[in-house]
Amino acid sequence: MISHLKNKLSGYEKEDRFFMKKIIPFILALSLSLTALISCGEQTGAAQSGENAPTPTTPPPKEETALDWCVYKTERDVTGHETCKVKMTVRDYGEITLLLDATTAPETVANFKKLVADGFYNGLTFHRIVENFMIQGGCPRGDGGGSTEEKIKGEFSSNGHENDISHLRGVISMARGNNDKNSASCQFFICNADSTGLDGSYAAFGYVIEGMSTVDKITSVAVKYCEGETINIKALQPVIEKMEIIE
Repeated sequence: MISHLKNKLSGYEKEDRFFMKKIIPFILALSLSLTALISCGEQTGAAQSGENAPTPTTPPPKEETALDWCVYKTERDVTGHETCKVKMTVRDYGEITLLLDATTAPETVANFKKLVADGFYNGLTFHRIVENFMIQGGCPRGDGGGSTEEKIKGEFSSNGHENDISHLRGVISMARGNNDKNSASCQFFICNADSTGLDGSYAAFGYVIEGMSTVDKITSVAVKYCEGETINIKALQPVIEKMEIIE
């Protein structure tokens, strides 16, 4: 009897060992499969989350758009200053509106306003175009050599006059002879780029409050007609059809 039981138990142990040999690989395989499924499920969930909800990203850089005015329009306080506005219409190019500061440059502004009121600038041109510097006009001869009979004092620091208008992009200033600080009369220039090296030596007297796009258009288009810095063929020079005081 005892011998029979021992034989039976021995048979059970053999079956258990056989069963364990079969089941353990199955359990291991099942465990690995479940791990892989969980991992895939986590990745899929992350992808779905990204598609359905915005995630912080670095936006593409915006293209810088040039202001249509001089920065002084918003950054310079002219409260209490005597000012006026002048509109210039340039044929085929557009309009430029200027704010003139008579408190800072009284003689320069008074002279410019008188010429505008007299219609002096109507029909004159921009004869000198320099990229990254300025556009110059108002010469009655159209070549840079003309002037009016009346000359005005140069209202800038090297000539004994305090003038805090810097030659930034969009600033209007008076042209003059190189060797005479008091030789300005009618020719002017508008900076198409910051040109602060002129500060203290030329009479800045206002700035563009609308129409820098016109200044830029004159620069980019008309510069093609220049020989050096000057447009020698007058028919190609941008024409100031009209200049008027509007306020």
